Amino acid sequence: MGHFEGSVAPWWSPDSFGLALVVALVSTACWGSWSNTAKAAGDRVNFAHYYTDFCLGTVLTSVIFLLTAGARVMGGPEVNGALVLYSIAAGAVFGVANLLLT
Repeated sequence: MGHFEGSVAPWWSPDSFGLALVVALVSTACWGSWSNTAKAAGDRVNFAHYYTDFCLGTVLTSVIFLLTAGARVMGGPEVNGALVLYSIAAGAVFGVANLLLT
């Protein structure tokens, strides 16, 4: 499935080219999802409401992944809860900052 570099498991890398290709394709598809869905919504949805809904959906999906496959595959009990909270807080600050720019 993949292996961790170092002794503390801070970084995950795929074991095979096929797995690396799948990860790259999924990240590429997710990378453009914000702009593509924003264009699809057009003027029917207020941008602030759209952005809030998109951010909440992204956070919910990330938390579900962390609690299911992410906690087992990406470190299990070694996952530092404080670092998870820091990353959630950083994402929240980034989201609010982007929303205030509009």
